[in-house]
Amino acid sequence: MMSSSFPTWAAKEIAEANWSPEGTWKGSGYILDINELKKQIDVQFYEELPDGRYIATLDLPIGFKIADLEKAVVYSFEIKIFAAQLSTKLSELLSKEYSVSISKIYRFEMVSVERLD
Repeated sequence: MMSSSFPTWAAKEIAEANWSPEGTWKGSGYILDINELKKQIDVQFYEELPDGRYIATLDLPIGFKIADLEKAVVYSFEIKIFAAQLSTKLSELLSKEYSVSISKIYRFEMVSVERLD
């Protein structure tokens, strides 16, 4: 049975995650969405990211000109990958209440981007 709201302690653990660098990754894909306010882009990659996904939200570096990016244009990206381990308590909550099996969360930061087409 799914609970009616996400517990405050769990949201706090995720918000205060202790991010550790996991290396860099290069791949190609196209931008699905641009969030100027949060300085983030959503990207559909052609190659699988190390955590198994193909779509990721990338944080943009400070000072990056968002106006230089276009949706649906193919780019080559270099990104930094950060991971945070979830507590056993949170992993069990996600499994039991939300049918999600996860022990780590990831954050992605764009290092460089180059237009390919």
